[in-house]
Amino acid sequence: MLLLLACRRIQVALLHFFQTDPSFECVCQLGTLMKDDGSACVAPPPTKPTPRPIPTLPPAQKVVANVVTRTASTTIIIFLRWGG
Repeated sequence: MLLLLACRRIQVALLHFFQTDPSFECVCQLGTLMKDDGSACVAPPPTKPTPRPIPTLPPAQKVVANVVTRTASTTIIIFLRWGG
């Protein structure tokens, strides 16, 4: 017996062989969801991102980070300019 399976993109056919009536159903793959009317697979709605705190540094660490950054930048500029 030959069954012509007519599933749409991103669907796979599951075959059900019963004694009286062999049939199949199309099931969505790759995280997609079946529309309510069963006509096609659609991408799920986007998830809401989790709230994250804004990273801040204490004042003392800010000063140290700025000094290190400026010293490193100055050193690189000096070596690129006069280093050879």
